[in-house]
Amino acid sequence: MKEPFAEEVVRTRYVCRKRMVLKDGRLDVVAKSLTWWNPLSLSNAVKLSWWTIGLIFMMVYLTSWIIFALVYYVIANSSDPKFPGFPNSTRYRGNACFDKVKSFPSALLFSVETQQTIGFGQRSIRDGCALGASVVTIHTLVGLVLSSVMTGLLLNKFTQVSYKHRHFFFSRRALIMHRGNNVYFAIRIGDGQGDKLRNAKVDAIIILPKVVTQEGEEIPNQPCEFTIGFQMNGTNKRIPILWPIIIVHKIDAASPLYNYTPATLAKSDIEIIVWVTGLSTDNGSYVQVRTSYIASEIVWGGKFAHTPVERTDAHVTAFYRAKTLNKIVRTYLPNISVKEMERQGLIVESEIPQQH
Repeated sequence: MKEPFAEEVVRTRYVCRKRMVLKDGRLDVVAKSLTWWNPLSLSNAVKLSWWTIGLIFMMVYLTSWIIFALVYYVIANSSDPKFPGFPNSTRYRGNACFDKVKSFPSALLFSVETQQTIGFGQRSIRDGCALGASVVTIHTLVGLVLSSVMTGLLLNKFTQVSYKHRHFFFSRRALIMHRGNNVYFAIRIGDGQGDKLRNAKVDAIIILPKVVTQEGEEIPNQPCEFTIGFQMNGTNKRIPILWPIIIVHKIDAASPLYNYTPATLAKSDIEIIVWVTGLSTDNGSYVQVRTSYIASEIVWGGKFAHTPVERTDAHVTAFYRAKTLNKIVRTYLPNISVKEMERQGLIVESEIPQQH
C-alpha cells in the first residue's frame, strides 16, 4: 500500500501566461515614448541587431565614398578657369586638379583611396589646386570621424550587457519546500559552459499585481524585495556555479509569500523575476541572464532530485540535461500559509543547518 505522503516524481506541464519577463529572459514590456526614437543615438544604436548595424556600416561608407566621388568628378571635369584655385585647363590637358581622374569610376576609386588612406597609385591631386586640396583635406577629416564613430559603435555592441547565455539554465518550475524547520521558495540554476561566469551574483524581485497604501492609493505592478541566495537560509548572493545549485528564499514574516496558501497562490497574479549577472570568460563582457516564475509554475510541496551531480573518487560529474535539472520529487507540505504553520507550531525559527 502506498504511503499517503510518499515521495513521487511530479510530471508537470508548462502553462503559458502573460508576464513581464519571458522564460528565455526577454523583457515582454513595450516602451512607448512621445519623442522620436533616434537610431543615431549611441544608446539606441547599440540595441540594433547585428544585421542592422552591418547594413548601417556599409551604407555609411558607401554614401560618403559616392558623395565625395561626385565632388571629385565635378572638379576634375570642370574647365571653368574662374573657379578660385583652378589653373588654366589647357595647361593640364583638360584635367585641372587631378591626374588620371576623368570618369566617375576613377573618381570613386580616388574617393576610396583618399578616405581609407590606402595610397593613390596613378591617381593623385596636382599642386597649385587650392579647391581640390581643400576638398581632400575635408574628406580626410570626415573619414576619420566616420571611422571613429563606427569603431566606437562596434566596440559598444561587443561589450554591451548580454541577456542571453545559451549555456545557462533555470529550472522550469519553482518550489515551495520544507527544509529543517523552515519553508523556502527554491529554484535550480546551472552554467553548462566549461568556463563559468565570473563574479556571478543572483538577485530577485517579486511583482505584486496591486498594493494598497494606508491612504487608499492603489499601486499596480509594484516590485518588492525578494531576498535570495545559495546558503541554506537564503543568504549570500555571490553564487559559485561550479555545478547546478539550488537557490532559495526563506519564507518568514518579512517575505511577500508569508500569507499565501496554495489556493490563494494559484489565483494570484504574482511574478517572481530572477536574474544572474557576471562576467563572461570569453571576452570579459557583462552578462545578465534572467527568467521569471508565475503562480502556475510554483509547485507547493516538493524538492529537486539531487541527480545532476555525481561524485566519484576521480572527479565530479555535472549533468545539464533539461530532464535532470527539472526533476522534482513531491513531498508533503500542509495546504496552509507559512504564517498559519508558525501559529500552529508546525515550523519554528531555527539556526542554519550544520554543514559537513
